[in-house]
Amino acid sequence: MVPPDGDNKAYFGNVPDGTELRRARLSVSGTIYNYILFKSEYDFAGAGEKAQDGKATKEVAIKDAYIGVSGIPVIGTVQIGHQKEPFVWKC
Repeated sequence: MVPPDGDNKAYFGNVPDGTELRRARLSVSGTIYNYILFKSEYDFAGAGEKAQDGKATKEVAIKDAYIGVSGIPVIGTVQIGHQKEPFVWKC
């Protein structure tokens, strides 16, 4: 960390060290043996924010967490877990 020079300190004052992320998502996905699918995605936006009573207002949210098997004859792919529903506009 580089300390601020005199001009910046005079203009901005004493700025405390720290980092704040407005949004953060952690995601892992992949394929095992060409037919087992998996995905896990967590959203940390607002996690740990405090309300006036001191309790956390938001927690970590699970966006996607599933496992699936592809290449099944006749059926195709089967996925089980928490996942986004496909949304398609057909005209």
